[in-house]
Amino acid sequence: INAEYMGFADKDIAFLPVGIGTSWLLSEVVRRYFLPDTKAGKGKGKYVHRIAITDSDGGLFGIITQFDVLAHLDRHGQMPPLLCTLEDMHLHTRELVSVTEGHTAGAAFQLMYQKGLRMVPVLSGGVLRGEIGTPCLRGMRPSDFEALQLPVLQFVNGRVSGSDTPPLRVEKSLTLKQLVRMLVASNAHHAFVVDGQQVLTVITQTDVLVALYS
Repeated sequence: INAEYMGFADKDIAFLPVGIGTSWLLSEVVRRYFLPDTKAGKGKGKYVHRIAITDSDGGLFGIITQFDVLAHLDRHGQMPPLLCTLEDMHLHTRELVSVTEGHTAGAAFQLMYQKGLRMVPVLSGGVLRGEIGTPCLRGMRPSDFEALQLPVLQFVNGRVSGSDTPPLRVEKSLTLKQLVRMLVASNAHHAFVVDGQQVLTVITQTDVLVALYS
């Protein structure tokens, strides 16, 4: 890894130390830290979204995130799987975990906890109405907990403001390279795979890295 070449030297949050004086292959770093442990079972494998790069004295030099790896692949990636479609890789058949508009926010978060997820879509008849995720919990105080009994979209609308970015929707005929480009361009953590208006599944940055490196 050449941290300066890949543009990682300006990040400022540390999670796991990776000595910059050591020689690391990007593929080795991705497999060691960014991919879930498949032996642990779905949703239970330990992995991270960020890795700290430290200098020889242990000082923080920079951060590599999953998004950084995707941005690098968008610019320089030549891996053959990038040319495969989501359908070729069977990514469109991944289990879809979702809630409906009738669920409470508390029930949605309980489902996410059970499944080891950070976000679930809110569907009505298979059509995407919104999403709820862990960012909605930021800044909550004990006095706010009653809001978890609200219908899921009412809770989300009360917690999230100032964002009009529409959810990223993609077709299963998209190649992995095209998906990577769209995730990077949209600064998105996930995309909804759709067939017309029907949501088939959700693909995250982690899922893309698993498809490319596992």
